[in-house]
Amino acid sequence: MTVNFNIHASEWEFQEELPFDIVTIKDKTGDFNLPLYDKDDNETESVTMKNCRIIELIGDDESFLVVIEAALIKEEEIYDIENTDRIFEFALHPDLPLWKEGEDIGVFYSWKNLPEGLKEMKFGN
Repeated sequence: MTVNFNIHASEWEFQEELPFDIVTIKDKTGDFNLPLYDKDDNETESVTMKNCRIIELIGDDESFLVVIEAALIKEEEIYDIENTDRIFEFALHPDLPLWKEGEDIGVFYSWKNLPEGLKEMKFGN
């Protein structure tokens, strides 16, 4: 199965088609423990992000997570096209400033509800 994500916010869009075949999709709502890593790619701790939509896309050898704070989601549509494609379409609330990060996962969370430790953390170079 091929899965496409289209996430629309007031100032940007995130569109992604995953480069591997999806075998299983797990879609749930709950708290998400965001793992944090040191410069050597060792997990050092995790931060709990409350009330999230957690979508795990699992292939034969790979997986990908999309995590969206539930309060951010203004509208959503999920389309199945035959038995081979699924499209997740999300429109986010335009009045909630957004924090987004991720390489191996996509994380979208409102700045006002972001855990304090993440507000102070610098990512990337």
